[in-house]
Amino acid sequence: MLRSGAAQVLGSGQLGHLAVDFAVHLVRACVLAEPVLGAPDLPATLETLGKVAYSLPAPAGLQLQALVLEARRAKCAAPPPGPPAALGTHARVPRSSCWSKI
Repeated sequence: MLRSGAAQVLGSGQLGHLAVDFAVHLVRACVLAEPVLGAPDLPATLETLGKVAYSLPAPAGLQLQALVLEARRAKCAAPPPGPPAALGTHARVPRSSCWSKI
């Protein structure tokens, strides 16, 4: 998840198109193509991309709005299969908020 400071940099345009391009790639790769994250894991990223989309000219802005909407509607993927936890261990593996709903 982008922290508020990173979201501010993304929205401010200080890094130009590179920050937006990275965020778009992150959403496409990790939420849509191979869903290891869900919208609850990237709230600041999706909110900021939505704001950036409204400031872009028509074709690019509309495409970015569609991407954000699709990411917000995407279903979460099941957690990756792995070996069962050993009995007696109390180690806790952090899980995405997306996986906690399963």
